[in-house]
Amino acid sequence: MSAARPAYPGPAEAATALGDLLPPVKYAKARAPAAQGPTAAAASTPVAGHGLILLALGVCAVALSVVLPVAGTALALAVITLLRAADHAQAGLAARRSARGARPSDILIVIVTAPWTVARALLTTVLLAPLALIVAGAAAAASVAFAQTHTLPAAGSWAAGAAVAWYCVGPGSRTPRRQLRRMSATVIRNRTAMTAALIATWALAAAVVSSALSQPPLIWPATSWMVPHVLPSMGGGLHSVQKWLLGHTVGMLHLP
Repeated sequence: MSAARPAYPGPAEAATALGDLLPPVKYAKARAPAAQGPTAAAASTPVAGHGLILLALGVCAVALSVVLPVAGTALALAVITLLRAADHAQAGLAARRSARGARPSDILIVIVTAPWTVARALLTTVLLAPLALIVAGAAAAASVAFAQTHTLPAAGSWAAGAAVAWYCVGPGSRTPRRQLRRMSATVIRNRTAMTAALIATWALAAAVVSSALSQPPLIWPATSWMVPHVLPSMGGGLHSVQKWLLGHTVGMLHLP
């Protein structure tokens, strides 16, 4: 009696056995885009013109500091400092979320650390002040030498405008400009809104520049009519200081 030959699996049985050894594979179904058509294409297309918005706002800040060398400069620097603080907070929030994902406590952390963020931005503004003062002094000297400026308020307005312009485009200005662009991109999402924003911001810039060119700078209390009547001696004293300074600076800086 002959020995039974071993039964070898056929192709079908071999494929089944090999399939049992391999891990299961899940095939993801292709999803259609959530939105199609002209509306979705317009929403995904970035709107150009944010740089012109930033330029118009910078012109407004410089012109405001020219017409109001004290109050306008203080307001412009405060806005620049707050924009810098907001950019630091936004960067910290993005770093935390990229490291461990979004959590409900992220907003609470931003709120709790807000004083430190503002203090850090204010320290940066203060550290940039020496460079801004150099630019301001050069602008004041140029106004006396070339523009024939005869009053301290006028020279101070040149200095204030130059200092604010330096803060807008000089070293350290990238963070506030980035935050301002981020805010502009959040609010302005289509071409119609961009057109309206461009018209409004540049009309405002033209109005502020026209005001700065058509009237003398308003510096309280450097002029007597802005000093309260209860303090007449302060106005006289300030006029004496102004006359003394002009007597020395104008003679040195005026070109022959």
